[in-house]
Amino acid sequence: MSLCVLQSILTPIGSFLLVEYQDTLIALCAAEDLPSLLQKLPDCNGYLYENSPLLLSAQTQLSEYFHGSRHYFDLPLSPQGSPFQKSVCNNFR
Repeated sequence: MSLCVLQSILTPIGSFLLVEYQDTLIALCAAEDLPSLLQKLPDCNGYLYENSPLLLSAQTQLSEYFHGSRHYFDLPLSPQGSPFQKSVCNNFR
């Protein structure tokens, strides 16, 4: 079993959590969505807040995106959610 690693970020559109699981970014979600996300990950036995290299890179890339200097993301993704939500995430690759 593994832990999810979380990092809080503030963006121009609000506060979010970046969620890493097994060395991939699985979600950018509101804090209130975290419990339902964790229920969908049977091998995740909890979470911790930490500044991992992946989450720091994600935060940097999101900042660049909101400042207009980035149009694509270069991150290992494993999006969770409905088929529609996954298709939206895949459009950012």
